[in-house]
Amino acid sequence: MDERDRPLQPALVLTGPLHGPVHLRFPEIPGYALQDIHGFTQEYLSRYSLTSLVYVRQWGQPIIAYLVDYDTNRLLTLPQIHRGRLGQAFNLTPPAMANYHIFQAQGSQRGAFSDQTGQIVYYYRRNSWQTVQRVNQYVLLDTDHAVFDEPNGRKYGYQFPAHSLWRLFIVITLTNGDVWYNLGGEQWLIAQETTRREHPLANLALPQPLTWHPQSFDRLGSVDYVPGKAVTCYQAPYGEVAGTLEHGAPLDIRGRIVDDQHLVWYQIGPKMYINARYVRLVKTDTL
Repeated sequence: MDERDRPLQPALVLTGPLHGPVHLRFPEIPGYALQDIHGFTQEYLSRYSLTSLVYVRQWGQPIIAYLVDYDTNRLLTLPQIHRGRLGQAFNLTPPAMANYHIFQAQGSQRGAFSDQTGQIVYYYRRNSWQTVQRVNQYVLLDTDHAVFDEPNGRKYGYQFPAHSLWRLFIVITLTNGDVWYNLGGEQWLIAQETTRREHPLANLALPQPLTWHPQSFDRLGSVDYVPGKAVTCYQAPYGEVAGTLEHGAPLDIRGRIVDDQHLVWYQIGPKMYINARYVRLVKTDTL
């Protein structure tokens, strides 16, 4: 029987000689565990006796509820674990959260505990957030801006400088009309004295790429690097990689550049430069 004295299966009738041994194998009942035994003896002590086996429902797998900020995916509190016996019904409701209202729920909130773990995700939105937009835009700061951990939150100990450009991920409008920008993670700034852009290069006066003018320098040489290794060459001094050359490779040098750091570069092709520190020049009769 169960703990409420309800029979779980028909009674077993055991017979045997008086004072003889009792051979009883405790039944295994799916979904139940044996909790207590009343009146059991190892021998038949009288003409009639009663043994009661008390079973209880096994615990089902838990239902785990996650409370999440819908807009930031931040967990608002530790997961809530709901437990119950197998077959026991459950009927869950979203917990109240200070300064938040329930926005969406995913997962079954009604049912019965089983041998499978259940999951419910409750999504909440702040009461002060009126509208939320996920964007792929940029913002140019017209003045220095303080950075906050959340809208109207705590200031960080640094500022983003005027005329800097930043990627936007979320734009929110508060119930008081203020607009805030999310720059990734917990970095927020207010929209005042900023200019939004659809493209990072829109209307920006970007500096023109530096044009190099190599001096004529007609010499032969070779790569002086590390035996068995290759040195990197570039399309222009400090530019994109053009390729590599093995140690000892011959060079036909046609131009020479001395940059503003007084470093020397050799032009070894139409768009190929190598730092002079990795070049061994071939001696000539006149040098």
